[in-house]
Amino acid sequence: MTGGAIGVVQIAEGCLGSCRYCITRQARERLRSQPEDVISATVRMLVKQGAREVQLTAQDVASWGIDRGQCLRDLLSRLLDLPGSFRLRLGMMNPRTLLPIIDDLIPLLSHPKMYQFVHVPFQSGSDEILTAMDRRYTKE
Repeated sequence: MTGGAIGVVQIAEGCLGSCRYCITRQARERLRSQPEDVISATVRMLVKQGAREVQLTAQDVASWGIDRGQCLRDLLSRLLDLPGSFRLRLGMMNPRTLLPIIDDLIPLLSHPKMYQFVHVPFQSGSDEILTAMDRRYTKE
């Protein structure tokens, strides 16, 4: 736990992106998602230790499972079924990996164990700049 009643679980490390300006791929390498069972056991342990908030973190939370043929929706559904009085908070999600799963994610955000909070780093409001950065999404 990080302090008091907050637990942090790193669900993945690395990145699927290839943004021109970013060093994450070199520093963290390709995406490596934690197995669903490991994440579930960690959340269960944190809740047992008194965590009331569990923060799911990664360089890009929305990309969890892509390297394993899985989807963030499935992980969240499993975690939301765990017993206990706690809430999940999602970490940063990049637009490129969030947009394909957003329709599956939105209904889960209304679950009583979910914080209705999404951190999306829009890097620019200019399509020209986004293209130069190789962000692979547009301002729209």
